[in-house]
Amino acid sequence: YDFDLGNLRELALELDQYQNEEKFKLYAKYFYYFFSKDSLIQSEESNTVPFVPEIFEYSKKYAHSIENDLKKRFIVTMGITCNSLKLSTEEQGSKLDLELIRNVAESHLFNILFVKSCEVRRILPISSTQYLRLSLHEVIETMDAISFDPNKDWDDYLRDFKISFGKKFTWDGYEIFDRFINLYEIIHDGTSDTKKFGFEIEGFKESIFSSKEWSFAKKHKVKNKEMVEILFNLSFIESSFRGRRYQQIPYSYFTPRQLGSIYESFLEYRLEEADSDMIFH
Repeated sequence: YDFDLGNLRELALELDQYQNEEKFKLYAKYFYYFFSKDSLIQSEESNTVPFVPEIFEYSKKYAHSIENDLKKRFIVTMGITCNSLKLSTEEQGSKLDLELIRNVAESHLFNILFVKSCEVRRILPISSTQYLRLSLHEVIETMDAISFDPNKDWDDYLRDFKISFGKKFTWDGYEIFDRFINLYEIIHDGTSDTKKFGFEIEGFKESIFSSKEWSFAKKHKVKNKEMVEILFNLSFIESSFRGRRYQQIPYSYFTPRQLGSIYESFLEYRLEEADSDMIFH
């Protein structure tokens, strides 16, 4: 089960900010349960395995069992991303290149998988308040904090997203996509040439996008509604914990082999344009 304790101090200092008090109470509860003596050390009087070792074993089994499900989710999100990019191409009157759309969609999803994995392993500085404002982590934590449920009326959540991403936020806007494009560029280029970010990233320098694909990716955007749908599919699963309908997928427990296997699941994905609208079951 993924949760974050890295920002308790910042939350405590800004409890008057929207949702900070709720987040602080939630993370403080996790802190108590995971770091109290009884959760770590088995007492002589008890035959029960302490909470922390038990939850770690559960998480390992859970991450293994969810691998196949996540592969299916990536295929679903490939369809969402490709359809969104195709619509953007048509709206802008650009030449329709299905292979280019497919490759750019794959690269977007790979980057989401890559960034998510780096953030949960603290390879990227999510303890930095400045980085959080640009991060994938904050978007997913916001969805978690408001108990986002895609089966409910999406407009019921619009106020929460406006508070987090600006008053101009609409489901047809591009604030989340623009945020990720900016994040991709920072991760690629690094921050060593400027001090304006308040955190340091060396820069990975290599990009999964070709120059043609990157040009297309920056011009043809994915709307906020589709971005939220993509992130929800890749980040949440039905919860086995009482009182929660969905919980975050524990990416920190995926091995490099599992992540590679998940990525390979959509390498053979082919994009074809149907003559009319179709629904697959």
